[in-house]
Amino acid sequence: MFILTNSDGRFILLRCCECGETAVFERNQFKTLTPDYVILKDNQKITCEKCGTPQPDSDKFISLEPQFVSDNSQTVPESKLPFWATREITSEELMRTIIFD
Repeated sequence: MFILTNSDGRFILLRCCECGETAVFERNQFKTLTPDYVILKDNQKITCEKCGTPQPDSDKFISLEPQFVSDNSQTVPESKLPFWATREITSEELMRTIIFD
């Protein structure tokens, strides 16, 4: 089976669900083209060139590959504070920093 990767209007990019290979197909093989899905023409058959997996005849509707948004909530932003403000320091270290900086 395939998943729609991109449809720029001229060529259709599909990714094989079995091996991950991306293949380019011409738009004339599809009867419906939208940004979210494509539908194969009734007489068209497509097969992955790498692993040989065909798109089932009963499944002419090929939907867009799910787009995932990365979750950055677990990352800690890099501090722009001086080194002495990002950790606990002794008063002696603080005095040396103030005097020499």
